[in-house]
Amino acid sequence: MYNIIPLLLILVCLLVIIIVIARKFSLLSNLDIDNIPQEKEGRFKEKIAGNRIKKGIFSQTGKIGNKTGVIFKKISHWGRNCYNRLSSLKKSYEQELSSREEKKDNRLEILWEEVENLNSKENFEEMENKLIEIIGLDSKNSFAFEKLGNLYFENKRYDEAKETYEYLLNLLGEGEEDRQAKVYFYLAWTDTEREKYVEAFSNIKKALSISPHNPRYLDIMVEIAIMLKDKKGAREYLETLKEVNPENQKIGKFEKQIEEL
Repeated sequence: MYNIIPLLLILVCLLVIIIVIARKFSLLSNLDIDNIPQEKEGRFKEKIAGNRIKKGIFSQTGKIGNKTGVIFKKISHWGRNCYNRLSSLKKSYEQELSSREEKKDNRLEILWEEVENLNSKENFEEMENKLIEIIGLDSKNSFAFEKLGNLYFENKRYDEAKETYEYLLNLLGEGEEDRQAKVYFYLAWTDTEREKYVEAFSNIKKALSISPHNPRYLDIMVEIAIMLKDKKGAREYLETLKEVNPENQKIGKFEKQIEEL
């Protein structure tokens, strides 16, 4: 749109020039040249016409140029004002955003400190509210979700714990495989308490696929296999458990339970 404006101005200028030329030629017909010698008549008439046309053209184009300059000056002034206003608004927004971030960081620090000083069982509701507030300020804070899931588990609110752990998995990405394995372990443990042994088996198997020699994961896997009456699977996982954690005090108990299957 801005590229059309100069073109329109040029066309207007040309139109004015044509009109001026037409007017000047009409004025030439009214000139009194009876007293001019015959031999100078043609040259003088041509000179008068040329001078008047030239003067008229420069006069009109000068006026147009002046008006155009005023218009462009106003447009330029308006543009500078808009730019300055936008720059000021951007700066104000960035300062406000920075201030908000600083306040948020300070509030998060205070909340985490308060959470760490609370007992998960004696102060369940207060701790839950503070963790939810942390999540409200930082919706992708995986550590807050992990803490909240553990809080629910410790207070035997297993359905809420499971939902929280499952959401936590969605927040964990590449490079966080160890944490993913731990969350699968939490889910398996939660499913065991809910007596959902098939789901528990699936989750602990995922944990072991990431960390196959983790003694905690192997321990609960043997328990789940026994619950599912999977004698062969229980023996295999128990043998691995003996290799990585021979001091596990539950080995004797597991062997007896497997023999009874």
